[in-house]
Amino acid sequence: MAYTEHLTAIHPIGPAGYCADRILESGRTTGVDRFLLFAEGGGPEHTLANIKALGSSVLPLLRAS
Repeated sequence: MAYTEHLTAIHPIGPAGYCADRILESGRTTGVDRFLLFAEGGGPEHTLANIKALGSSVLPLLRAS
């Protein structure tokens, strides 16, 4: 349980705006300007849905800023 709580505390999990804000803040704080993003697994259909959501909801917010 503690490991799960740690992972959710350090990774942006939630609505698209929240995820984009966390990624942008991480970039500002660290100076990193390229990120490797991972999508949660859970089987092929679930993984593909997460990748599609990342591409359609989060990435446009990152590009706009």
